Amino acid sequence: MERGLRLLEEEIKRLNEHLPKSRILLSEALVREECSVETVGGEGIILLREDIERLASEFPKDLHDLIRIPIVVFRDLDLGEGAFVVEGRTESYVVSKLLGMFEGSFEEWKEERCVIYKPQLHELIMKIGSIVVIGFKSTGLSRRLK
Repeated sequence: MERGLRLLEEEIKRLNEHLPKSRILLSEALVREECSVETVGGEGIILLREDIERLASEFPKDLHDLIRIPIVVFRDLDLGEGAFVVEGRTESYVVSKLLGMFEGSFEEWKEERCVIYKPQLHELIMKIGSIVVIGFKSTGLSRRLK
C-alpha cells in the first residue's frame, strides 16, 4: 500500500513540473518590460503585460508589494470533484475579490486559503489567464505518507 502511495506522490510531482519555481511580486512585474518566471522543470512561464496591468488595476498599490504571481491554484484530489484551492492569505484574498466572493478589505480577510470550483476557475482564467497556474496535490496522501 505504501509503495503505491509513494508512486502516486511521484506522479503528482511529475505532473507539477510546470509550476513556478518561484514567484515574483506584482510590483516587480509592473516595472519589467517583459515578465516570465522559471518552472520547476526548467521551462518558462510568460506573464502577459495586459494580465499584469488588469490585476494591478483591481487592487490598491500598497497590496502590489504583497501579491505574488503567478497565482497557483491546486486541484486538491481530497476536496472532491471540481474543487480547487488557493493557498496563502494574500493570494486567496486576491482570488476571492476578483471572483466577487468577498467584498471587504485585505485587513478584514482572515482566511489562509479559499476553495473555488470549475466555473469560478474558468472565470478567473478569463480575467487574468497568464497569471494563473493549475497544479495538483493530495493533502490526504501527504498525511498518509508522513
